[in-house]
Amino acid sequence: MAGDLAANVAGVHAAWETPEALDEFEEKSLVPLIRMLAAGGYSTMCSIPMTSLGDWKGK
Repeated sequence: MAGDLAANVAGVHAAWETPEALDEFEEKSLVPLIRMLAAGGYSTMCSIPMTSLGDWKGK
């Protein structure tokens, strides 16, 4: 979970601190309402390790 949070924070920070990112939108006559939406990654957070296909059966 900490990795997902760190990745989202890094992306949001980069979006706010990188003027080139906004310049690319402006070149296309676009104005982003949100520079980056940190929606999280697609991942699993299990209380026990899931290491094989069999572990996932019935989950």
